Amino acid sequence: MVLRGRPKVIPATVDVAEQSIRLPATAGTRMPGEYGVWVNGTRGHLRVGDVLREDHGFVERRIEESHGDVFHASEGRWTGHAFAHASTVGVDYEDVDVPVEDGSRPAWLFPVGDGRRWAVHLHGIKSSRASALRSVPIAAELGMTSLVPAFYGDVEDDAAPAAAPQGATLGPREARDVDRAIAFAVESGAEEIVLFGWSMGATIALLLAESSQYRERITQLVLVGPAVSWKASIERGMAAAKLPSWVGPPLFRSLESRWLSRLAKMAEPTSFARLDWLSVDRPVNVPTIVLHSAGDTDNELAESRELERLNPSTVAVHEFPPVPHLMEWNAHRELFESLLRERLSS
Repeated sequence: MVLRGRPKVIPATVDVAEQSIRLPATAGTRMPGEYGVWVNGTRGHLRVGDVLREDHGFVERRIEESHGDVFHASEGRWTGHAFAHASTVGVDYEDVDVPVEDGSRPAWLFPVGDGRRWAVHLHGIKSSRASALRSVPIAAELGMTSLVPAFYGDVEDDAAPAAAPQGATLGPREARDVDRAIAFAVESGAEEIVLFGWSMGATIALLLAESSQYRERITQLVLVGPAVSWKASIERGMAAAKLPSWVGPPLFRSLESRWLSRLAKMAEPTSFARLDWLSVDRPVNVPTIVLHSAGDTDNELAESRELERLNPSTVAVHEFPPVPHLMEWNAHRELFESLLRERLSS
């Protein structure tokens, strides 16, 4: 859970001339919408659109855009990362560095509007900035400058040697880097900040709404498939992996232990009490919109509904048709963006 796993790859046949890709037909690769396929490791990426045809257990989808080395690929990784890089979003951007406690981390800056209203987009666990790019186009449409920062523990974490701790703390350590990104925004003229959090990014957003040095400037949270009770999320993952339930208590204790957490290469232990907004009296005081699919088996919709029940004046949940974790934008982009357009238009 806290360490980077090996990516799952599937056979892929890329026809650059015909702008199409052939993949095994699965529930995921058949879904309508826009998706990504990483090929040649992470050196190449294809943004794919409509299904063109399906036959003999395979689907052929249209390639909308390619980035990097996509030639001679024989396998790929199906993903919700529709955009590979800031340069593929269609909004002018700059590469910037954000000072953090252990040096600096890269961020993509999309200057839009008068620079007073900023959106900070936060990706999930074991992921990268690319996964958070999906919310940049609607933020740009609404006149917000966007910042997409890297932070501790993500797949771009090059701030330390390979042997250094990189295991996710599920939010607390990551949030400190993001708070520095918020400071960067404020120092650049931001007066109002909207945090867009994807999965663990939502955990970070909730933490910062409580503890950021600039929390008075955080005016809205947009949470996609949020992790609001990490203990429950990990227990589901253990059940899916068919691990016995007795593994849970010692696992949780080890991740909270100063010494045992080092076995997971964590820079510091986590705190599951800090990562739970459901079982304690812990109000969400910032207006929050939650976009969550009924098909999410990583972070369940029922938990978002409970967050809404506990915070009826600040939290509004919008249920999406069943799709896998964090695929709400991909399968239902028009709905996703229309909800945010209605909520965030000023």
